[in-house]
Amino acid sequence: MIFELFISVIIISFIFQFFDSYAGMGYGTLTPILLLLGFPVIEVVSAVILASSILSLLAGFLHHGFQNIDLRTKKNKQILLILISFGIVAVIIGAFTAINIPEKILKIYIGLLIIIIGASLFIFKKKRKFSKKRLMFFGSLASFNKGISGGGYGPVLAGGQISSGVKSKQAVGITAFSEGVVSLIGFLIYLFINGMNHTNWGLVVSLLIGGIISTPLAVLGVKKTKSKKLKYYIAAASIMLGIATILEVFF
Repeated sequence: MIFELFISVIIISFIFQFFDSYAGMGYGTLTPILLLLGFPVIEVVSAVILASSILSLLAGFLHHGFQNIDLRTKKNKQILLILISFGIVAVIIGAFTAINIPEKILKIYIGLLIIIIGASLFIFKKKRKFSKKRLMFFGSLASFNKGISGGGYGPVLAGGQISSGVKSKQAVGITAFSEGVVSLIGFLIYLFINGMNHTNWGLVVSLLIGGIISTPLAVLGVKKTKSKKLKYYIAAASIMLGIATILEVFF
């Protein structure tokens, strides 16, 4: 029974990590699924955050290797520095804020936010000029969401970067890399508060196996997809993920 359970986790992780590496969002949706499979909340949160950190960093480096993004350019280094520095502060603030806000309110907020960002990518078709201020805003907002709920990072940051004048393929690669760093900080904070005893390493390994297999395939998919089409895939994925997040609250 335990063996079949972890095989299911590997398959689920494969699917959601593919989606996350391809569109820059979706891995956080694993949390409610793992809870439905019977894993304790405290084990799920730590496992998903740690696996997300490792897989996101892997995806970021692979996006660089497949030339979807060049992490060595001055502009991309600047974008990463902005997103990571503002992200670390925001994720800590979000974690402390979450204590006083009901979970249902958080999910509705994130769901509506993701839908609005996705819709804006369809509505505003004109290419925007690069904006550091918008990057700071979306980087902080995405990390704040990560801190208060564990999700809502990828959709906000991927869509937010495109709205800030970053190209679609670069947005996906940068989202992966920055989420890896922010998630790692989040996991270290979790360890500081709860210790090592509440981490299910079998669950972590299962998540990593599925994710490691799917990540190169997804990154290759990004390389083969035209940037304009990828933008609309990201927009559509944001809207669907936002609707699913809200529906989960009421059903």
